[in-house]
Amino acid sequence: MPKYPKAYYTACQIQNILMQKISDPRTSALAVAQLSRAWNEIEERKRILAGKPLPKSVDVTKLKEQKQTAKLLGILYNPTQADLGQPETIDRLAPENGD
Repeated sequence: MPKYPKAYYTACQIQNILMQKISDPRTSALAVAQLSRAWNEIEERKRILAGKPLPKSVDVTKLKEQKQTAKLLGILYNPTQADLGQPETIDRLAPENGD
C-alpha cells in the first residue's frame, strides 16, 4: 500500500464524516447537495495529494487517421458469410451435373 501524506488520511476521515451526515435521514436536501459538493472537492484534493494526474482527453483526429490507415492496409476485420453463420454462396453456384 502506498504511503500517502498525512493530509490524505485526514481527507479520508473528513469524507467518512460527510458520508455519515449524508446518510442521516434528518439531513435536508439542500444540506445533502452541499455535502455532496464537499465530497467531490475532497476527492479532487485526494487525487492531488496522491500525485495522480488528470486523465488525458482522447484525440479523435488521431483515431480517425489510424482507422483510415488500417482501411487502406486492409487490416480491419471483414467478416465472411461463414463467420456470420450463413452457407457459402459458391456451393449454390456449382453446376448440378458434376462438371
